[in-house]
Amino acid sequence: MRRPQPDEVYADNDGGTLKICYATDKKVVSIFRIKSDGILHR
Repeated sequence: MRRPQPDEVYADNDGGTLKICYATDKKVVSIFRIKSDGILHR
């Protein structure tokens, strides 16, 4: 599975949850949670 190019994805920050989504079909690629320590967690 090839990695999406930067112009094919967008990031959606929803209250501490960072979702990486495809720009074409809005499918979520990966979700990161931003904890109170400021570190991204998958």
